Amino acid sequence: WRPSASSMFYANYSRGLKAGGFNVGGDLGLYGPEALNAYEIGAKGRAGVIGYEIAGFYYDYSKVQLRTLDPIGNVTRVTNDANAKVYGIEASANARATDRLTLDAHILYVDSTIRNFVNPRGDDLS
Repeated sequence: WRPSASSMFYANYSRGLKAGGFNVGGDLGLYGPEALNAYEIGAKGRAGVIGYEIAGFYYDYSKVQLRTLDPIGNVTRVTNDANAKVYGIEASANARATDRLTLDAHILYVDSTIRNFVNPRGDDLS
């Protein structure tokens, strides 16, 4: 949405999928696909010589594919029983000080959590 020629607000939802596969070596089996629901809302614009962008986001992963070292047989294994949540906010601003100098500032905050992750030894690391 553009309330003026120099600013806009937006919202986005997208869904992604990362294909599953199989582990090589021993009897490590198949692992399934990983899914992501991504949400973002933000604003962009310019006020005189100052430009700005701000966005908040939330990512909801299910069946995250995690690569771990299996202590039995010393092989790498992919499992996907875990779920993850990632959210944050990012902002940036720039100012044209002169024709040859632009000042930029950026800030980002991210928080992430993994749930239901059990490593190959059976330890619950959630």
